[in-house]
This record gives sequence, structure tokens and C-alpha cells, in this order.
Amino acid sequence: MKEAPPYLGFGIAGLGTGLIVQVPILFLLVYMTDILAIPAALAGLALFGSRIFDIITDPIMGIISDRTHTRWGRRRPYLLLGGVTVAVSLVFLFSAPLYESMYARLAYVIGVFIIVQTGVTIFMVPYYAMPPEMTDDNYQRTKLMSTRAFFSLTGGLIGGVLAPWIVISAGGGEKGYALMSFVAAVVCGGAFVAAFFGTARARFAGRDAHTIPVKRQIKVALNNRPFNIFMLSFVIYVTGMGCFTGTVPYFARYTLERPEALSVIWFFILVPAILAIPLWTVVTKTIEKKSCFITALGMMATGSLCLFLVDAQSPLSQVWLFCVIFGLGFGGTQVIAWSILPDVIQWDRWFSGMERGGIFSGGMIAFEKTGFALGSLVAGAILSIFGYLESAGKEIVEQTSDALMGIRIATDVAPAILFVIAGIIMLVYPLTHHMMTSRANTEADSNLTAN
Repeated sequence: MKEAPPYLGFGIAGLGTGLIVQVPILFLLVYMTDILAIPAALAGLALFGSRIFDIITDPIMGIISDRTHTRWGRRRPYLLLGGVTVAVSLVFLFSAPLYESMYARLAYVIGVFIIVQTGVTIFMVPYYAMPPEMTDDNYQRTKLMSTRAFFSLTGGLIGGVLAPWIVISAGGGEKGYALMSFVAAVVCGGAFVAAFFGTARARFAGRDAHTIPVKRQIKVALNNRPFNIFMLSFVIYVTGMGCFTGTVPYFARYTLERPEALSVIWFFILVPAILAIPLWTVVTKTIEKKSCFITALGMMATGSLCLFLVDAQSPLSQVWLFCVIFGLGFGGTQVIAWSILPDVIQWDRWFSGMERGGIFSGGMIAFEKTGFALGSLVAGAILSIFGYLESAGKEIVEQTSDALMGIRIATDVAPAILFVIAGIIMLVYPLTHHMMTSRANTEADSNLTAN
């Protein structure tokens, strides 16, 4: 009987990963436009530009972790280093000095954000490369990532529900955002460090990374067809999610005319998402992961388009129903997307004989960050095209009818289109449960014969 990996010790980090994704994506754009008076197009472009750095550092971090050898293992030391870096830098992210120059305010936020993201890279790239080294069992890997997804969505719930409440309760403005940032730093850093200790007794496969030239290693990894197809679908899906998340605060404030509804919106998205995790996990035992992923994307697109139909006069029960539909699909994408990654890594190992998990996890995280950056860019561009008016800390600024339509398009229509495109691409994803199981059994028989 196979020894179960430490599901809780590994998954607890999801509390931090969910929070560190949710908080910047949800608040940075609106913080820059409505607190620091930075134009939407410039803010979106700056957030996109700050992610370019990650496209370089994420794969490099993967290679570094692949080649690391310590008494704590190949990956685990970086969990501690990344956790501390994120905790310290996140405290300062929403505490920008109110410099007279708009460009100075912009430079501060982007500079600190890059440091935060560097810490995230140091932690996440090795972290996501760990599951295929902890177990060869396909279902155990899915359970590992499902546990992570549960905590990740809980972290997102904290970011989407508690964080806006903290901002409002502290009076809004600079003080509210600063307090929220401090609380997020404590929770996020604590979760990352907890994962370092929680995986201390995990049994990792004693595989050595093959030391081949970096360019060749990346080139060979990019020839992995399942990875390429999945990443294309994934980055488009994340772009839609980034666009939706970044504009929901505007949707609550101007479309629903209830700024306080932001917390409730995320409650009705993330609670169903969390409750759906066990169901999605069980379903993937009998239904192909790609089919589940496509179904989840369809649910998100449906919920998003339905939200386009609501306004300030709509019954709130209708709004919450559409959020629930969106959330059920979101829970599925969180479980399935990150359980596909270990499958891709395992597939590469079987056919290459090399340990390149860090490259694939680094690539996926780079694509995730790129997708969120593209989401911010798309959101900022749409708001700017439709004439959204930025402000310096005012609660409500009167917007034109065009600007109000731009908010609805950025929040509801653009994400739905992107979710559908991601689902169509996923139709040609080649790996199946039968292929993975058969290959794993063949590998086990070969090892038994060799011994």
C-alpha cells in the first residue's frame, strides 16, 4: 500500500497562494486609479510591464530548484525564503507615499510589486514542482492539488471578502488599504512558512536532474505537446479571470451602486467554489480532466454573461445566483488546472528520463502571471477606451454612460469570451486517464523487474 503524501502540510500553502493572487489582482488597479489618481490605461500597462520580469525569472527559478541539493531537499528551502520575502514586501505594497508626481507614485507601487512577485516566484515554482516527486500515483496527485485548491480558494475568500471589509471598516482610503496589506502579509507569509515545516517528513523520489545546457533543457521541455496546448488554454483562461477580478470593484461600485457588495460577490463566488472541490475531485476519477476543465470554463462563461444582465435595480438574489454559477465553475478550474500540471511533468519524465519539473512549474506560473497581467492590461484598456475617470481617493465619481458600459464589458463580456476560447483550445489536449494509468503501471512493472 502506497504511503499517502502530507496532504495538509502541502496544501496549507494554498492559503497564501490564493491570497497573494487575489489581493493584488482585485485591488491594485482600483487602488492606482481611485486612490493614487493614476489613469486606468497607464495603470494597466504598468501592471502588465511589471510581469515581464516574471517571464524571465520563473523558468530560471525552475532550473535553479531542479539543480539544488540540500539536506532539506531540492525544493523546500525556497519555500522558507519565498515566504519571508513575500511577507516583508507585501506590507508596503498598499502604503504608497502620496508623492506630488504621479509617476513617482506609480514607480513606488510597481517597484514594490516586483519585489512581492519575486518572492512569489521563489516560493511557487519549487512548490508546484513537488507533487510528482512526492507520489507517482495519479489520484494522489489530484488529491494533493485538491487540498491545495481548497486552501487556495479559502485564501481567495479571505482576499475577496475579508480584505474589502477591512478596507471599508478602516475608513477606506490610504489607511484602509495599508491595514489590509499588513493583514494579508501576515496570513500569506505564515501559510508559506507552514508549508515548509508541513512537508518536512514527506518522502521525495530520489531523482537527480540531468545537467544539460539550459537552452537545450528549455527547448526540449517546450516540445512537450500536452504542456503547450494546456498552457495556451490556461493563459487565456487566466487572462479572463484577471480581467474579471480587476474590474469587479468597479462593477460593485458603479453597476450595482453598492461598493459594500464587493465582499458579498466574492462570498457567493468562492464559498460555492470551495464546496465544489470534493465533487470535482471525485468526478475526475471517472471523467477526463480536460472534459471537466471545459465544463468548468463553460459554467464561468455562463455566470459572467448573466451578470451583464443585472443593474442597480436587479434583485440581489439574482446577482448572487449568477455568482454561484461562476463560482462552481471556478472551483473546477482551480482543482483541475493544477492537477494537470503534475501529469504533464510525469509524462515528460517517462519519455525523457530527465527531472525537469521545475521548468514546467516555472513555465506555468510565468504563464499564470502573464495571464493576470494581460487581464489587467485588457481591463485598463477597456476602461480607458470607454472614458473611465480616475480620482484621488473620492468615494464615488460620476461616470459617463459610456464609462459605465465599459465597466460592464470589462467585467462580464470580455472574460466570458476568453473562457470560451480557452475551452475550445482544450478540446485537443491529448493526455487521458487511461494513458496516464497504463504508463504508470508499465513503469511500476519495469521497476519491479529491475529489482
